[in-house]
Amino acid sequence: MLQLRQSPSPILEETARRPAYGITPRRMLWLFILIGVLLRVVQYALDTSLWIDEAFLALNILERSPAELLDPLSYRQGAPYGFLVLTKGATLLLGTDEWVLRLLPFLSGIASLLLFQKLARELLSLQAAAIAVGFFALSDRLIYYSAELKQYSSDVAIALLVYVLLVSWRKRKATWLEILTASIIGAVLIWFSHPVIFVLAGLGLAYAVPIIYEKRWRQVSKVFVLLASWSVSFLCFYWISLRSLTQNEALQQSFTQRHNAFMPLPPTSFGDIRWFFENFFDFFDDPVGLPLVGLAAFFFAAGLYQFWRVDKTKLTILVSPLLITLLASGLHQYPFKARLLLFLAPIVLLTVAAGVCSTKDWIKAEYRWIEAILVLIIFLHPVYYAANNLVNPNFITNVSSRQRVREHIKPVLSYINKNRQSGDKLHIYYAAQYAFKYYTDKFEFSDLMTGTPVVLEPSDNWFEPALSSYPPQLVVGQYSRDNISIFLSELEQLKGSDRVWFLFSHAHDRRSKIDEEELFLSYIQQSGTQIDAFSDIEASVYLYDLRS
Repeated sequence: MLQLRQSPSPILEETARRPAYGITPRRMLWLFILIGVLLRVVQYALDTSLWIDEAFLALNILERSPAELLDPLSYRQGAPYGFLVLTKGATLLLGTDEWVLRLLPFLSGIASLLLFQKLARELLSLQAAAIAVGFFALSDRLIYYSAELKQYSSDVAIALLVYVLLVSWRKRKATWLEILTASIIGAVLIWFSHPVIFVLAGLGLAYAVPIIYEKRWRQVSKVFVLLASWSVSFLCFYWISLRSLTQNEALQQSFTQRHNAFMPLPPTSFGDIRWFFENFFDFFDDPVGLPLVGLAAFFFAAGLYQFWRVDKTKLTILVSPLLITLLASGLHQYPFKARLLLFLAPIVLLTVAAGVCSTKDWIKAEYRWIEAILVLIIFLHPVYYAANNLVNPNFITNVSSRQRVREHIKPVLSYINKNRQSGDKLHIYYAAQYAFKYYTDKFEFSDLMTGTPVVLEPSDNWFEPALSSYPPQLVVGQYSRDNISIFLSELEQLKGSDRVWFLFSHAHDRRSKIDEEELFLSYIQQSGTQIDAFSDIEASVYLYDLRS
């Protein structure tokens, strides 16, 4: 459909130079793929506890029929229908264990590695492709989300699949069979990934605009069929499922006030201008996985310039989805923030790799060691975090995006089971109830759910009740961040008991100045004496005698 008009570049095309020490770019590329597979298998094999975001989605999947998954999800969650149905099907076939719930993200993570190397070799020289695959294989966010019950890993795989299917058209005309195949595949994929529409729209426009501008009317019908099929599918999906998310006031407010995730359109103040700079540099760290954001931004700009100078077609198909995503953000239709942008990480890494290799164009031969040092420096942090998490999965930095284990509540629940006695009571912190509900049967807590249930009133916040209380043996906390008297009334119900367990998870909000676990414990300690305690990563339990 589109024809290349520029001469080849050693950065973007294959080179025949013999590398030093026998380490060929091809071998390095496949070594990185093997390392990437290993890191993803290790992450998946950790079998970590479901943390609150995963528990939210797990409860929706397990408690609903496939048809009900089309309705707005509970706990203000949003996920593409195809992802939900495939995961639901896996649970019906294989059970409800964590490894089953995370199977689709894991398979997507492995598939993404293979798709990315194919795309990299299509768009870059073998040397640049090896560097890009190295970035991709070691990216901490791409590794982490390949084993989390969220759709972000499959978003990446689907975006790459679209690129691989369509990018080869830049050198030739697509046949009608290819057009019809791409039309059907694209229309189906829209139901499996929310942001894939930005990739489809970007690539579709990248192909359509030159055809229309150059008046190649014989090909317009092909473009029309392609874009029309995708548009009809998206409009149906938007009306049936996506509309409720874009019109959810709580989500809009959260992304606007807490995350500042919508692009100012138009920018009207210095603060609006600052949004572009902050988000531009933050983007390279999370979700792309290159913490040296200044150096990454430099290479990204160099890569853009290299594509502009040598092959504007490649530049267009790479950046158009990014620009359309920004536009959607400006229209408050899609947040431009962190994990929601993981699907864009591959095109950024490709561009950065092209920029890394372009340095040979302006560095003299006797100073080529500078290029090697720059490559080592930009790889430093990805290798460091990958190695630390491989040796010690519980490794935590002061940056939450580096964690491999979140809210590891299973050891805490196991400790309660092994040490609780007949007549013990349990209080569940309001944010811990979702993981607790998922693990109730697995850790035999059903004996606490006897008697007359007290159905909790839903509150206007994220923590919609998932469990009923069964006082006095089981008291499920209600959201009390804005009103501590709610917790104090729950504590009053438990006074006089000789053994009360207080379970916490997701208690410390990194965006809050208040550590509610410490706050609640200060009130509990005024009412009794601590007997026992146990904690793991972001989850803990305390046993108190409240008879005093």
